[in-house]
Amino acid sequence: MRMPTLSIICFFLVACSACNKSTSPDYNDRPVVISYLFAGRHPTVQISRQASTSSGVGVSSENLKTLKVYLSDDSTVHLLRFSDTVYTDTNVVVAAGRNYKLSFLYNGKEVTASTIIPSHPVNVSSSATAIWLDKIDESTFASGPPSFSMPDPVDIEWTNDDKSYYMLVAENTTADPELVRDTISNSSRPAFSFRNQPSVTASVRLPSMSFEYFGLYRLVLYHLQPEYATLYEQESNSSQSLTTPVTNIVNGFGIFTGINADTLYLQVIKN
Repeated sequence: MRMPTLSIICFFLVACSACNKSTSPDYNDRPVVISYLFAGRHPTVQISRQASTSSGVGVSSENLKTLKVYLSDDSTVHLLRFSDTVYTDTNVVVAAGRNYKLSFLYNGKEVTASTIIPSHPVNVSSSATAIWLDKIDESTFASGPPSFSMPDPVDIEWTNDDKSYYMLVAENTTADPELVRDTISNSSRPAFSFRNQPSVTASVRLPSMSFEYFGLYRLVLYHLQPEYATLYEQESNSSQSLTTPVTNIVNGFGIFTGINADTLYLQVIKN
């Protein structure tokens, strides 16, 4: 289960770069933090440097690989170690319902953030475990307009009594899957996954035409905190000013948020 981190990291770097252009006389070097704390996994924190596009701007000499990064839960403080590209601790497992706080010194200032790990999604169900689709290619239209029998949409439901945020991601897990619609009009190969916007609903409907490939789909329902939903909305809104990026990091940019998830599977089978 992967979150769309790369585009969000790029969003923050571009946004912070835009900020630098207009505020370079008062520029303060601040870190960009990307951390998704998944329940049941080891914590990871990625820290990068805010991009600078103006000459004469003072950038700190902080070594991003030797920071003292602390993660505390309700009872214990853990010193994270740098490994590969992130700070982590393989002895720590993120737990649902706990409060977590991040803190480290950067350029003489304390950088902090906090979040709560959401509960595991409850009563998640699907209206189908398999659907059958007709293959569409150039031969389909050779003898006139085809007639298709489209299966019913797939409805995913769960309990959401507290109106918290959820997002569903559907990802094809089949190696080199076959296209459902393989025509000359395909300008590029479709993505292997799709998702809905974070929302406070208790269901999502997946029309059969949403599935671009045959094969096995992993349907991951993410239980999210509001800070992720806010960031996702800003990233998706091209009209949003890049000079005011949303962040929940004090003395920094980025996101530090808790996530929990449940997984279902769906077979998309060729008729």
